[in-house]
Amino acid sequence: KLLGPNGKGLEMTASCMDSGSCVCAIEKQFLAPLGLITQAHVLDMRKFDNSKGQMDEYAVNVFVDVAGVQGYLQFWVAKELGSPIMLGDTFYDLFQVKTERVLSTQTKFTLTEPHTNRSRSIYADVIGRERNATGFQRPRSC
Repeated sequence: KLLGPNGKGLEMTASCMDSGSCVCAIEKQFLAPLGLITQAHVLDMRKFDNSKGQMDEYAVNVFVDVAGVQGYLQFWVAKELGSPIMLGDTFYDLFQVKTERVLSTQTKFTLTEPHTNRSRSIYADVIGRERNATGFQRPRSC
């Protein structure tokens, strides 16, 4: 779940996890509903198809809640991601994410909350892969 400064939240049931990306990104269409304010800055990037691209703004201090484990992240703004958000290395680092393949179609994520060291594990179904990025969706039973 993402929570904007306006108090409105965006519940995520699916997202892209990209261990090869140094940043987290959010699709531009979700900025206004969350009341996110951006700052201008250019980031050169290489896309999945190996072409070059740029993101030219980012939102800071976006509150993230994953199964009760909470923290703040910076998200770069993308016109289109194919998923509302993409979680990269800053997400993995902040929450000290550990992954464990449970089944060929399911992965266990263990996240640790910054400052409290409280941990929580969640299971997610793999819904697609492309290079280092994997799409995940929480099973309905969770």
